[in-house]
Parts: sequence; structure tokens; C-alpha cells
Amino acid sequence: MGAPKTRTVNKATPVHMIPKVWAQPRLLVVAPSRELAAQIHRVVTDLLEPFPELNCTLLIGGANHARQDESLKYRLPAVVVGTPGRIMDHATEGRLDLNKLKSVVLDEIDMLLKVSRQDHLRLLVNALPPPSRAQRVLVSATGQCCDEAEEFAAEQLRAPWRSIGPRNEVEMPPRVLHLANGAPDVDKKMRFLRRLSTSNPMPNGVLVFCNNFERARKVAESLRYNDIPAEVLSGNRSKESREKAIKNMESGKIDMLVATDVATRGLDFRDVTHVVNFELPPDANTYAHRAGRCGRMGRNGIVISLGGGGASNHRLQKYMSTLQVDILEANVQSGELCIQTHKLSKRVGAR
Repeated sequence: MGAPKTRTVNKATPVHMIPKVWAQPRLLVVAPSRELAAQIHRVVTDLLEPFPELNCTLLIGGANHARQDESLKYRLPAVVVGTPGRIMDHATEGRLDLNKLKSVVLDEIDMLLKVSRQDHLRLLVNALPPPSRAQRVLVSATGQCCDEAEEFAAEQLRAPWRSIGPRNEVEMPPRVLHLANGAPDVDKKMRFLRRLSTSNPMPNGVLVFCNNFERARKVAESLRYNDIPAEVLSGNRSKESREKAIKNMESGKIDMLVATDVATRGLDFRDVTHVVNFELPPDANTYAHRAGRCGRMGRNGIVISLGGGGASNHRLQKYMSTLQVDILEANVQSGELCIQTHKLSKRVGAR
């Protein structure tokens, strides 16, 4: 085709439709959140350090699109880590060729299948090579997949596929102590957090879980009002705010990080010693995910659930049975975290 015709085609064709494939990775890792994708990218980059010819590129929403383009074009990554939407952006715009993939990992598959991400995930899966050409691995941190994940696996994996790990059990960190305090309302829960921040043993970092952003925001504001450095980690915050919160938690600039479940799924806070359920999780699986943020890599950890009353205690007792853990009563008195020797009873009062 001569130059005049080429120029005519270029004028008539949108730039994003012009084929210009730059990257043909062999491994694709898909994560449900930007923060988890960024963490995986750091780990993979460290693993590839002895192999300078192999590169890893991170593709997530909210990040500089042009820099991602440059990374795909000039680094020619063997591994791509990212979120479904941004991966599909680069694939449909012709900068990322998925046809050469040999393996695809879908991390935290139950979260990827949430309604808010399902459309992007379906588009991505349809663009992948068939299972006969590219191995597909579905990962769930607790070892227990939801029904939607089981159906997705049956639909997308090459038969016969197999599940590795405990099928009907949720694995818990072995060196984590599970406690409960019967604080019945927000004021008493906040008082417990204030006492905990200066208790013995001194927390190295506290991750406080709430069930929604608005509650998390108010808890963090109250902590800061009482001179306890705290920030919020939630999907409602901007990318910059979330990155700052994670960085400040990892560096020790804040004592408490108040978070929602989606924002922290899979994240590795190695130095966190305490997890506090300011609001009880809706199910045992969520409890396990929260508890898994401490006591990592064989370290000790403490999980404290706040809430009094029959319904709260009944729910915690169900978690004890499902997760096969003992939850002990506890309180902070005279600067000491005091633990009762008996298990959670049906009636726990605030102390």
C-alpha cells in the first residue's frame, strides 16, 4: 500500500484501532483491586531480579496510561499484573497481545466475580487463549471458594479440573489469638480502641475493620481527634489516598488503619500485630480474611471482635464452630490487655 493510501486509512481509522501490538506476555495475573495488583507486582519483580531479561508490568486503573504504554512498548514484559478493566483497555487498543499467554492466574476469584467487576472479567476471559493453550489458575486465599467461583471454574477451566487445598474448611493463621470484648455501642468501642492503642503488649500496628466506608471514616476521625494517628483505606477513596494510607501504615507513621473488606483483600501488612473487628464481619469467610491480615509468615497476632448482645455472641460462636478456633473474652484494664481463661459465653457484657 502506497503512502497516500496509508495516510488516507490513518485519517479514516481512529488511532486506537490501528494495530500496534507491543507486548506478548507469557503470564497474566489478574487481581480484584489496584492495591493487591501493586503488591503482587512488587513480589513478582523481586522474584525476577536474578533474570534481567524478564520484566513485569503493572496495569491498573487510576495510574498514568502513557507510562503503562511505554512499559508495554519498551520493556516487552514476560509477566503482566493488573486489574481486569485496565488490562482490557490495553488489549482492545492493540498494545497488549493475550494470544501468547501460557498461564493465567485469577487471584481472589470470589472478589473478582463481584457484580461491580464481573463485566470486565467476562470480557477479559473471552479474550484469553482457550484452556488447552493457556493454563488457568483460580485462587482463593482462605482455601474456600464461593458457589459462583465453583460455577465459574466449571465453565472456564479445562475438564477435568481439580481443587487443591481444603475444600470445606477455612485455614486460619496458626499463631493468632482470637478475642472478643462486649462493647455494646460506638462510644464504648471507641473507648476500647483508645485504651488498646497504649496497652501492654503495645500494638505494632492495628487494622480496624468496618462494614462500610461511612463508619470507617467516622472511626478514623474520632481516633485522630483523640490524637491517635489513623487513616482510612476504602474503595471510595482516591488511588492517591489509598496509596498514602498503605504507605503510612507500612512505615509506621500511623498507629491504626481503618478499612473496609474489599480494600484490604489479599494485602500483606507484615508488621500488623492486631486486627480489630469494630463491626462484626457478615460471615465466617470474611472473618478469616480479616484475621489473615495479622500473624502472617509465622508471626504472632491478635484478633479482637467488638460487640455485645445475644445476636453478636451467637454469630461469633458460629464462627468459632466453622473456623475451629476458640474466642476468649478480653478487656483492657490498667493499661494491660487482660484475657479471660474461658471461651466466649452466650452473654458478654462491656467492661
